[in-house]
This record gives sequence, structure tokens and C-alpha cells, in this order.
Amino acid sequence: MLLVGTIACALVTAYIFIWVAYGFRFHAIPGGNRLLSLAPVMSDQPFVNAAVSFLIQHHLFPEAWVYGQLYILKDLRRLTYLLGETSIDGFWLYFPVALTVKTPVSTLVLLWYGRSGVLRY
Repeated sequence: MLLVGTIACALVTAYIFIWVAYGFRFHAIPGGNRLLSLAPVMSDQPFVNAAVSFLIQHHLFPEAWVYGQLYILKDLRRLTYLLGETSIDGFWLYFPVALTVKTPVSTLVLLWYGRSGVLRY
């Protein structure tokens, strides 16, 4: 229950700080008579489009913040490298390989023995 309360407090704090960062102003274009065009960054997924429409219609997040999140979701790609290969979409094996390569062998052995039940407390 403490974990749920902590996460809820963190989410509320983050939500408040988002609005503080945008000066408690919904409209990205000063004056408030025009909406920012989200068409260039709109996703192809219907669920995302419905969620964005709901957020914009009910003014739940600043318009510029929503635009930025859509931009990241759609356009931000980085070239990645893993085990001699490059990709723009990333690798599903990245984190297991990174954990295996970067973690000291002694720590991996202790984790393995602790998981298998060899080490008893």
C-alpha cells in the first residue's frame, strides 16, 4: 500500500510540475484563439489518436507538451549498435546483453545461486 501511495504522489507531483513548466497555459500559440496543428506528428494508431483527442478536448495537459510527446513517439529515431549490427528500430536483446556484458561475473554468479536456491539465509 505504501508503494501505491508513493507512486500516486510521484504522478501527481509530475503532473503539477508539467503545468508549472508551461506556465499553467494550455494553448501553445499565445492568444488562445488557434490550436497548434498536430497533424504533422499525429500517430497512425487509432488508440493514440483517440487519447490525444481526449487530452486536447478536456485540456488535461498543455498543448505544446502533447505535441512534444507525439513528436517523440513518431519521429525521434536513433541509430543503435549491438554486436556488430546497426538498426534504427533498436534491438530486443539490448538490455539482456547489456546486463550480461556490464555486470561483474561475481555478481552474476551470486544472482544465479540466489535464484536457484543454493544460497539459504
